[in-house]
Amino acid sequence: MSDKVGIFRTQDELAQALDEVLKIKERYKNVSVSSADKYMNYGLHNALELDFMLEVAHVIVLGALLREESRGAHFRRDFPTRNDENWLKHTS
Repeated sequence: MSDKVGIFRTQDELAQALDEVLKIKERYKNVSVSSADKYMNYGLHNALELDFMLEVAHVIVLGALLREESRGAHFRRDFPTRNDENWLKHTS
């Protein structure tokens, strides 16, 4: 995320980042927790936290790929200008 999805972004870097996130999410399917403790289970905590971080990373990369303009802290080198016609509105 730091290397390819920073403030300054390009289509190619974002596509590479998406590919990496998807590969890591696939590898995550094999994660296991060795401790069966029901109290203060740090292995389970870390596994769940990793799952949540991967989901957030996936959403950030997809959002950055779809935003084909530059605005504020989101700067696409391949789309250096603002696109007020399509983006200066509330989105839902």
